Amino acid sequence: MNQKLHELAALRPNPSLFSATLTSNLPVKQLVSIVFRRRRTIANFFLLITSIAIAFVMFLPARYKSTLKILVKNERADNVLSSEETTHGDRQSVREETINSEIELLRSADLIRQLVVKLRLHEVEQSDQAKGDISQTQTDIAIERAATELSRNLEVAPIKKADVIEVTYTSKDAAQPAMILDLLRCLESTT
Repeated sequence: MNQKLHELAALRPNPSLFSATLTSNLPVKQLVSIVFRRRRTIANFFLLITSIAIAFVMFLPARYKSTLKILVKNERADNVLSSEETTHGDRQSVREETINSEIELLRSADLIRQLVVKLRLHEVEQSDQAKGDISQTQTDIAIERAATELSRNLEVAPIKKADVIEVTYTSKDAAQPAMILDLLRCLESTT
């Protein structure tokens, strides 16, 4: 039994050898010589990574973004005038519920469909189909597809600690984001 323990102890690695290897630092001269010997490998690796990054950027489709900021005002139609002057803090600033209501109105399906119809975004999809007799059902389907695409690229979010809503639209077409947000501003102000 004593012999087996001695054999097991001989098979175990010596911890002092590992600690010496791990804690010893390579001198700067050795590190420089390693880098100098492997300079071609390092240069090739750098060129490969740089070429992949450049190719990735070159083949990405161009995306155009337009941003609209809307100030939410606290204009209540049921203001009550009294002889007492009351200045409450919640009357001066816009409540969170009001901002959330405005955001939901901007994201509403009806407003998105109005944008699609006024800008004729559904006709682009229909022109891809065969020219000919287009039924009302096909037009409705094209409007719904265009509305889904528009709402996917439309981001509406409140700006923290401000009474402002930020609306952003991203598209592959350079003129489309500005047109959509301009018409959205006009439609939102009329509602």
